[in-house]
Amino acid sequence: LAISENTVSNTYSIPDKGEFEILTVGRLSADERYKGHDLTLHALACLKKKNILIKYNIVGSGDDLARLKTLALDLGIQSQVNFLGYLSDKEVSSVYLRSSFFVMPSHVIRRKSDIWGGEGFGLVYLEAAHYGLPVIACNEGGQPDCIIDGETGFLVNPSAPEIAKKILQLKN
Repeated sequence: LAISENTVSNTYSIPDKGEFEILTVGRLSADERYKGHDLTLHALACLKKKNILIKYNIVGSGDDLARLKTLALDLGIQSQVNFLGYLSDKEVSSVYLRSSFFVMPSHVIRRKSDIWGGEGFGLVYLEAAHYGLPVIACNEGGQPDCIIDGETGFLVNPSAPEIAKKILQLKN
């Protein structure tokens, strides 16, 4: 993949797979809120304010599902978000194949008693690369170890407006 900082280069373009869809695959755990599902939902709400509607598929299950569904409802983007739950490998493959790109803006968070949490290496980013998908990830934690910014994906600050801007750049 060869992706420039501001636009997708001539050597790589997001394939036209019909509807523009973004994807996150990961556990929906209250202990792992650093994975950035919230940030992506807020980014979609930023885009919706500009009348830009993006379909967002979330693969995964866990004890944070109800809170994330409520957040999507509160942000007014529930019709754009598909919580697909746990899927078989074949089903996950199918979702990857129809997706335009992968987003998981995992970031470092402070937990109780000065214990920090965040994504380690992030095998799911390599899985996305296997399917030829560029990724949007945060420039914290293990993501810079597996994503070459501007080539195999994009590293952004953990901010909904920055994520929204990058989504829009990739969509256009």
